[in-house]
Amino acid sequence: MDSNKAKGDYGENVVLGYLAAKGYKIVTQNYRGGGGEIDIIATDGDYIVFVEVKYRRGTSHGEGLDAVTTTKQKRLIKAAKHYLYNQR
Repeated sequence: MDSNKAKGDYGENVVLGYLAAKGYKIVTQNYRGGGGEIDIIATDGDYIVFVEVKYRRGTSHGEGLDAVTTTKQKRLIKAAKHYLYNQR
């Protein structure tokens, strides 16, 4: 995989398969709003699940969780609030 976009798409597809196998219902992908983006929004019963995907082939650049900085978390929260507000 040459581009970061291709790597990101691959990672998202892996996660989509995993979530579907676990019984999650995929609502949307790449939701943009409130100044942020959410890779995957799914439901698990009565719960709405917001998923951020960070693909890594190894740990030389840290774990995926390391890439979700405080700034990124704030953007995710704003996007999730935007989604919830607009879905009521």
